[in-house]
Amino acid sequence: TTQGDILYRDGSGLQRLAAGTNGHVLTTGGSGANPSWAAAVGGKIGQVIYYQNTTAYTVSGNSGAPNYTTFLTASITPSATSSKVLILTRLHTGSDGGNHTYIRLQRGSTNLTLPSSAGSRSLVHSATGYGSTWFSGDQVVNMLDSPNTTSSTTYNLRMGSEGNSYVNRSSRDQDDTADIRGTSDMILMEVLA
Repeated sequence: TTQGDILYRDGSGLQRLAAGTNGHVLTTGGSGANPSWAAAVGGKIGQVIYYQNTTAYTVSGNSGAPNYTTFLTASITPSATSSKVLILTRLHTGSDGGNHTYIRLQRGSTNLTLPSSAGSRSLVHSATGYGSTWFSGDQVVNMLDSPNTTSSTTYNLRMGSEGNSYVNRSSRDQDDTADIRGTSDMILMEVLA
C-alpha cells in the first residue's frame, strides 16, 4: 500500500483500493459489491457571486401602485443549462409609520414566480408594514431558479413603497447611538445538476 490507498474486504480477504483521482468520491455498489472511486455528481456548488450594498437611500412612495426600484443586482454565468441558481437576498429596509414596503425578485426584467392573481392585492415575494416612525429591519427573499442558459444572467431585488421608505437606514436616521445604519446583500450560487 501507499499513501491514499484504502484497504477493504472482498469475498476472500483484504484488498487494496489505490488512491482515486482528485475530486472523485468513494462509492459502493451495495451488499456484496466492492467499493470504487467515481466522479461526484449533482448538488455541488460550481461558483458563488456576492454583492453588497452599503449606501443609505430614501425611496418616495406611491400608494396607488408602488414604484419599484432596484437595490441589489448581481450576475452569474452558469456553466451548464441544467444548472440551477440559488439566490439568497437580504434587504435592510425602514419605513415611515404605518407604511408598507414591497419586495420583488427578478431574473432580468421578469419577476420570478409570484403568487396567483388575487384581485387588486399586490403580488410580492416579501412585504412588511412598520408601525414605528423609525423602525428598520431585514427582509429576506431566497429562491432556487432554473435559468436554462449558459449566458450571463442578472438577478435584481427591487423594492416598492406605499409611503416614504428607506434602504440601509431607518426613517428617523438621527446621528446618535440609538439609531442605526445597515447593509444589504445578494448571493448567487450555481448548483450543478
